[in-house]
Amino acid sequence: MASSEELSIEMFTCSICREIFKDPVTIKCGNNHSFCRECVNPLMIDARPHCPTCRQEIKQKTLSTNKNMSTQMMNNKLPCFGCNEKILITELNNHFTDCDKIDKSITYFKPVKETSQRIPTDLPNRATFKCPYCDLGNLDTRGLREHCNEKHRYDSAHVVCPVCASMPWGNQRQASSDFMAHLNMRHKFDYETYVLAKPALCTVKANYSK
Repeated sequence: MASSEELSIEMFTCSICREIFKDPVTIKCGNNHSFCRECVNPLMIDARPHCPTCRQEIKQKTLSTNKNMSTQMMNNKLPCFGCNEKILITELNNHFTDCDKIDKSITYFKPVKETSQRIPTDLPNRATFKCPYCDLGNLDTRGLREHCNEKHRYDSAHVVCPVCASMPWGNQRQASSDFMAHLNMRHKFDYETYVLAKPALCTVKANYSK
């Protein structure tokens, strides 16, 4: 088991939802990759599911609780990237949501009916993105997904998700270890049409990789 000095936030981050593991399970892909149970369950519906990380076929659909991971999460603390307070790993997701040092303001403004309020003109662009691999621009979320799946499906470079980075809670320095899995699972929907109850935590790796 790694010492507390060797632990990093990425070790406890699900590559699908990019949040701290919730009920971590290991799949039988040959490489023992782990995910949140809730995230990986939909994959098991496929006749021949593949691991989101290594893309190897999952030979057995039985999900095994990652007891070692759960034990480490219950017995170790890591610093919040906002306030730097050390928090029990199992509590980090809730802390990230509540920490007042993390900017979670949503500046996007779109009135639902006629209003006398001035509509801001300096809004950040969250409608189109550049491909993080080749810098092809002017892609909406669907276009980014289609382009990356066609041109970069087997590219293993660690890149920053441009969709998450554009969000108020995003971190433009945080690289995903498996961007393609993240893109295909997390961004099946546009943020404007599918809004999560709490911000996605695609915001952590760079602060712990120094």
